[in-house]
Amino acid sequence: MLFTAECSGEQAIRQIKVYHPIINIIHWRRMQDDWIRETIEKYAYLSNKEWDLFLKLAKTIILKPKEIFFQSGEIAQKAGFLKSGILRAYEENEKGDISTSYFYYIPDHEVITLQTSFSQNIPSKHTVEAITECEILYFDKTDLQFLFNAHHNFEKLGHKVAEKHYLDGSKRISSLQTKTAKQRYQEFLTECPALVLQVPQNMIASYLGITQFTLSKIKNEM
Repeated sequence: MLFTAECSGEQAIRQIKVYHPIINIIHWRRMQDDWIRETIEKYAYLSNKEWDLFLKLAKTIILKPKEIFFQSGEIAQKAGFLKSGILRAYEENEKGDISTSYFYYIPDHEVITLQTSFSQNIPSKHTVEAITECEILYFDKTDLQFLFNAHHNFEKLGHKVAEKHYLDGSKRISSLQTKTAKQRYQEFLTECPALVLQVPQNMIASYLGITQFTLSKIKNEM
């Protein structure tokens, strides 16, 4: 018997037990976790034993739009991997003005962390909130530190993720300093086409460092 699109996880597992007794349930769950394996292997290779430990410590959370994953003023005590959805990191000044600093989305920016707060153990100026409904696989900081200290491959994973966030941040600063508003929007269209129709225009304008009026003007000129 083949699994159907309408088949739930529990129903599928029951089908495995009845029709495919030689397939272990653990193998089925590993198949369900293929997305996280593809994500992690962009940064580091893990053995099967390391994967089992990794998934054992993982937790899952589903956020609705506007729900918070990280709150400003708090120390980042977790890190996550985005399975679906879009989030943003933003700062709010004393006047209440909000500036979007970063978007988290698949497949290029799926690691959700506030690197400075996480690594230096200091309160973050950023809030990370869901723009759409999001499913996130996340790990508490203490569990991640255990993995980093106990296994070289996890340590390598941590270094690679930190390096990517540093390079992404450097690229963003350079773009804001050296490119025109129109060039930044064109770059956004090229690198983040999936976000254009899913993210509110005021957030895109804020991310580009321009007003919503200026963004509308640029779009009309293109």
